[in-house]
Amino acid sequence: MDNLKGFSDAISSVFSQTTVRLCIVHPIPDSCKQVGSKHQKEFLKDLKRVYQSVNKEPAQANPDELELKWGQGSILSL
Repeated sequence: MDNLKGFSDAISSVFSQTTVRLCIVHPIPDSCKQVGSKHQKEFLKDLKRVYQSVNKEPAQANPDELELKWGQGSILSL
């Protein structure tokens, strides 16, 4: 889902055992706007390692690596 207000509450009230997950597709273009155009291709390559992980372990480690490289205060975000 796209994090529409009240949507996860509505789903959970009908299907109490359901795990609601946010959609990754729509936030990607918004994330790219935060990265300079000359770094966007490299950023997207690094971001793919997060959302294309084959299992839980790399999926959880890759956001930390992404934050170190691209997060606020990193040399690439200046």
